[in-house]
Amino acid sequence: MSDSLKTEWGDEYPAAVFVNGKRLPLWKETRFNRHYFDKKRKSSASVPRFLDGSASISSRELQNEWPAWTEGERADFCSACGHIQNNHDVPDILRFVMQSNDPSHWIAIALSVSFRLPKEEAFTILVDRLARTTSFTANLTQALAATKHPKAPGVLRKHLDHLWAMPDLWNDDRLTNWTAFDAISCIEHLIEAGVNPSEFEGRVQRLSKHGCKDIRSTCCNYLGKHYDWLSSHGLEDTGA
Repeated sequence: MSDSLKTEWGDEYPAAVFVNGKRLPLWKETRFNRHYFDKKRKSSASVPRFLDGSASISSRELQNEWPAWTEGERADFCSACGHIQNNHDVPDILRFVMQSNDPSHWIAIALSVSFRLPKEEAFTILVDRLARTTSFTANLTQALAATKHPKAPGVLRKHLDHLWAMPDLWNDDRLTNWTAFDAISCIEHLIEAGVNPSEFEGRVQRLSKHGCKDIRSTCCNYLGKHYDWLSSHGLEDTGA
């Protein structure tokens, strides 16, 4: 194991990892990931096996094996493939996965697409997949912003308008409202793409008073650094 992995995960890796000073024992090992879990502390972590070289795959192997994989095996691969090290096949691997018909696969590798494919190609692919994804779009908007493409802000503005018009945007939920979460993420990524935060202040004010407590908290955590008036204390005081 490399010194960098020892520094990050501790000397016991792969039998256990240390996260924020807590020891998490190995819970489950798959072909592409190791999963760690401490039931008592309710803490977990996952480490892609591509990082230590204990997993590898070529583009040809992927294309040959993919049809026979279960959905769980495909998800396992997609969650890890962004960490493939120094593999000249990575661009073709990403292109292949983005040709699948499952948006969950696109979402899992979107950021890798933005970093490891040529800018124009990555932008074109991501715009198309965003238009074909009906929910859980935060990873796709993040990846579009990360391309630094000059047309990315326009695409993200259009997507934000689409989210804003969705009838479930203001619904309460005991966990979270994913449409509102996507809207918060889209605003964050527009700002990261260079758009002035003042353009979205009215919308952020409305989201900060959302009926869902988790959305109020998410709004503060994601956007508080851009708006001085936005604080977790203030959000709780609204009672919204």
